[in-house]
Amino acid sequence: MDTSVQGLDTFLCKYNIVSNFAADFESNNRKKIFMKTVAIKLYGAIEANGENSAASFISKLTEAQKTADVIELHLHSPGGEVFEGTAIFNAINASKKPVDVYIDGMAASMASIIMLAGRKIYMAENAFIMIHSPYTFSCGNAEELEKAAHLLRSMEDNFITAYCARTGKDKEAVAEWLKGDNWFNAQEALQEKLVDEVIGASNVKIETPEGDLKKTNAAALLQRFEAITTFNNQPQNNNQMDKQSLIDKFGLTGVTAQSDDAAIEAALQAKFDAEKDQVAAMRKGQITSAINAAIEAKKITEDQRALYEGIGEKNGIEVLNQVLDGIKVQPTSITSQLTPKHGTEARADWDWDKYQAEDPRALEDLQKNDPEKFQALYDAKYKKA
Repeated sequence: MDTSVQGLDTFLCKYNIVSNFAADFESNNRKKIFMKTVAIKLYGAIEANGENSAASFISKLTEAQKTADVIELHLHSPGGEVFEGTAIFNAINASKKPVDVYIDGMAASMASIIMLAGRKIYMAENAFIMIHSPYTFSCGNAEELEKAAHLLRSMEDNFITAYCARTGKDKEAVAEWLKGDNWFNAQEALQEKLVDEVIGASNVKIETPEGDLKKTNAAALLQRFEAITTFNNQPQNNNQMDKQSLIDKFGLTGVTAQSDDAAIEAALQAKFDAEKDQVAAMRKGQITSAINAAIEAKKITEDQRALYEGIGEKNGIEVLNQVLDGIKVQPTSITSQLTPKHGTEARADWDWDKYQAEDPRALEDLQKNDPEKFQALYDAKYKKA
């Protein structure tokens, strides 16, 4: 073949490859540019009768799918009911549009399962994930308690399967996470492959009231003030009047309407720093009070104080209260639940029928702890000569 023809063929082949690549690149980027994102929130406890029920969430998800190319789920929850959470998890998995999860503050308990349904999981750098085994409160006879325990074991298996699928870890490693309350900060969660990316706290879209000027810093406030009040060729006396209104509004000291911008900014910063210290002291007091109450209520132990102080300091009193409210007071032991209603001396003359009428669970306790007395009562009732 003529070498000039070969050269032309090679050129045309390369040209087609480059042209196709350019077309694909342009098409993909056009899609990204015009891709619509819709954000929905799941903030608070997950309860069948609450605002975060499965029915309520699925309604929001279905509505978002009508217009969104990608759905952002912003998650901040202490967890809640397993069956409601499972329905939410399944709905996200079945979504016709991809759902990316953003952990804004906390994904604890059942919320840590819901997050796993996301296509991508993004976690704020100061957020937390908490994993533990499911629990319930149950009463009844031994058979009923065994059924409840079997259900909990089945739930545990489902949890382990979900964590394994996301992280690629084996079941034995994940099972350790279900022993007690296990907290993961953002870097730990990333290391364990629970999340895909850690994002700065400033990237979390938290809406604040437009008019709340005290939530910004002094320099930004001054710039905003100047942008509103300063116009081209504005007379100096008007600017001084505006400075005076700023001084009056924030109770600034050591400056006047004639002070320059640097002095006003310094006075604002000093005011904000003083208020910040007051807020920090109040916040610390609230955290201490909440933890003391939880310890007194037997929800947590003194050894866990530092852990929960860290949660409160990094995420605020509202998050801490949600975490503590979600902890149930655990009975010290099964035996303590079966303690007779009356003293042992007071029931020395009780027979089988009396126990059945007054305190049937005490019979179970006797069978375990005093089998001879249990057998004697049984024989007297059912093996009479």
